[in-house]
Amino acid sequence: MTAKSIGIGKFLFIFLCVGIVLSFLLALCSLAYAIDPEWFLDYVETVEIGISILSIFLLIVTFALFFIWIFRVHRDFKQISDSYPVTPWGALARILIPIYNLVGLWTIYRDMAHFLIARESKELRSQGWKLKSMIPYYYFPIFVQNILNRIIFRSDERLAILEIVAFGVDIFLNMMYIRMVVLISKGIVAANEEKALQLSQQVEAAELQEPQ
Repeated sequence: MTAKSIGIGKFLFIFLCVGIVLSFLLALCSLAYAIDPEWFLDYVETVEIGISILSIFLLIVTFALFFIWIFRVHRDFKQISDSYPVTPWGALARILIPIYNLVGLWTIYRDMAHFLIARESKELRSQGWKLKSMIPYYYFPIFVQNILNRIIFRSDERLAILEIVAFGVDIFLNMMYIRMVVLISKGIVAANEEKALQLSQQVEAAELQEPQ
């Protein structure tokens, strides 16, 4: 059984890595502004505008990849086990519906973790526990990032130091999510292998029971 999410997960991984690089460069631009605003305006501002435009484009593509990836991940889990509690469309609803998505993101990754923890393989259980332990490190910084961005955008003057902190949180979030993407992808591959082995054992058992 082919896991449809693995390919798109690789692209998501690459775009998240590029996002880390761009956030780091934008943090350096904010630092330049904090140190010497005049020098920033003369030499850095144009570069910052270019990086910002590229970051916006990258963010849009990354969100699109994420939605496709999360849909395919849940389709893969459903193929592995019909008892998996979340459908692909249900997963998107937990992310996109306002207010509901405040808890929806948490429950999506919690259900993935519990699914892996419940598998027979020791490797899968280990991956499940790792994923579950990472959820708070991904979930709560999202709220911190939103608060920082609101303060920055509503301010009449540029808050360079706060921008640096916000970019730092963004880098941390991308690093955490890269780790989660890797764990989930490995879990799907291992769960597929486990199911294939179980089916093979069932076929062998059935063949042994057939009358000679």
